[in-house]
Amino acid sequence: NPLKVDLKSSELSQAKQYLFKFAHYCRKSSEESIILLRNSDNILPFTKDDTISVFGTPQIQYVRTGTGSGGMVNSLYTTDIIHNLESKGIKINKQLLKIYEKWCQDHPVQEGYKAWAFDKPYHEDLPISDSFAKSQSKKSNKALYLIGRAFGEGKDAAEEPGGYYLTDQEKSNIKNIVDAFENVVIGFDSTNILDMSWIDDPIYKGRIKGILLLWPGGIEGGQAVANVLSGKVTPSGKLPDTIAKQVSFYPSSKNFGHGGDVF
Repeated sequence: NPLKVDLKSSELSQAKQYLFKFAHYCRKSSEESIILLRNSDNILPFTKDDTISVFGTPQIQYVRTGTGSGGMVNSLYTTDIIHNLESKGIKINKQLLKIYEKWCQDHPVQEGYKAWAFDKPYHEDLPISDSFAKSQSKKSNKALYLIGRAFGEGKDAAEEPGGYYLTDQEKSNIKNIVDAFENVVIGFDSTNILDMSWIDDPIYKGRIKGILLLWPGGIEGGQAVANVLSGKVTPSGKLPDTIAKQVSFYPSSKNFGHGGDVF
């Protein structure tokens, strides 16, 4: 399995004893938590007849954990989504991958285990213009757009763009991708539920046919996501929360962030 491990030989030996021994269970728990919310026209799983254009920085900068004590985990490695998807025999748009690899290299993300919380809960994404999206659609028949958020202790999901809501860049990217592709899947790599009221907006022409809640799956999460997308594993997760159309529909929303007792 594609892993990016940079350890001394003695450290790696110890890691194999205490960590790799349980990697199977880490991956299995991540796979079983993934929730398939929509699968119109059987867009999923991706097959070996497909070529997928994968958009969104979480394909490489996978959100494996939240913030606070849960984010300060000194993980020995992380599996990403895109390379594991390719390892399952799914053809991907390699030209697009190279562009994202360069973007992620130039826009590194503060790792959660190095600080109490990330600088910001979302990754700055590559701008996708209308013409760029159309050029990528000529190289592939389906598109996957990944949205990442890292919330948790000390970094709640604020009711703002880049928090509970999409950023303007994410909105623009999705609009241009949907205009260029007939078949689009959205994956939420987030520690918290996000606003989904936009999914069925007429401007998207009914082309968002697949929706997945991926959640941060820890060190083996990238491989777990790839197993689900490729059909090796059937997603069996169920919603632990109700995703309301508006934040105001939650009775507790009026008291959020005000301190004191919240009822």
